[in-house]
Amino acid sequence: LTAVERRTIVANGTDAVFKQCLRFGFFHADPHPGNIFLLPGCKLCFIDCGMTGQLDRKTTDQLINLVAGVVKGDIDRLCRVVLELTDVDPAILESRDFRLELRHLTDQFRNTDLQHLNITGLLSDFFGMLQRFRIQCPGDLMLLTKALTIIEGVAEYFDPTFDVLSHVEPQIQEIVLNRHSMGAIKKRIYKTLTSSLELLEDIPGDLQRFLDHARHSRFTLNLELKRIEHVSEQLDTSSRLLGIAMIIAALIVGSSIMILADRMAKQPGFIGTMGLLGLILAGFSTAGFIISFLLPRKHK
Repeated sequence: LTAVERRTIVANGTDAVFKQCLRFGFFHADPHPGNIFLLPGCKLCFIDCGMTGQLDRKTTDQLINLVAGVVKGDIDRLCRVVLELTDVDPAILESRDFRLELRHLTDQFRNTDLQHLNITGLLSDFFGMLQRFRIQCPGDLMLLTKALTIIEGVAEYFDPTFDVLSHVEPQIQEIVLNRHSMGAIKKRIYKTLTSSLELLEDIPGDLQRFLDHARHSRFTLNLELKRIEHVSEQLDTSSRLLGIAMIIAALIVGSSIMILADRMAKQPGFIGTMGLLGLILAGFSTAGFIISFLLPRKHK
């Protein structure tokens, strides 16, 4: 292959992967050379679509916001992206450690020109940071990062001087402009108005059902108690300890009465011995009771 053919192959492969991701929302997640056939005219054919990913329009928009937020160092914007892409607890986004990690991430890429930005490295660092905070990342986004990493490796193998991001920059700019064009804005406004009208149409029926349930007292209250199993275990343990304490107290009182009765009897012996054994048993039980508090407990 000539240098021109190599560059054409890399350009076609890069265009194919980014069009799949950004335009079609359905992409080949394992585009290594074994899954790509070279056809006449430097055209490419992707095979073995056993590993694929999907990106809806909302996710694509959030990925663009992610790149923009990192380049501009906008921490609040990045937090909104995380909130939209994952099921993260909002309290984590407000934590000092999380925001410091985001700041450290943005400092690496801040004010970088788009043609010099390593998007694959950015996504890998970003999703790696989320995993360190035990934030579950969408599987399709992890597949996207994998696909971009593979295609960059293939591009570097065929043409080390090929700049992937500079090549796809016009596509990204076109998508951004199309998403913010007057036609797109009109479509979003129309969709919002349609949803609002449907909501208004449903209000009378929903209100009538609410009143019917209220009239017939058919309300159901669902409560979700966190760590209810832990509370139940604590109550069970407390009740057992209370029962043991009552048994020990009964042994002490009963044994004391038996010893006193034995001393008052004309022929002391058996009753006093039983009382003494009861006190000894109560002593061992008390010692075990105290040790159970001193030993470390395993928490689930």
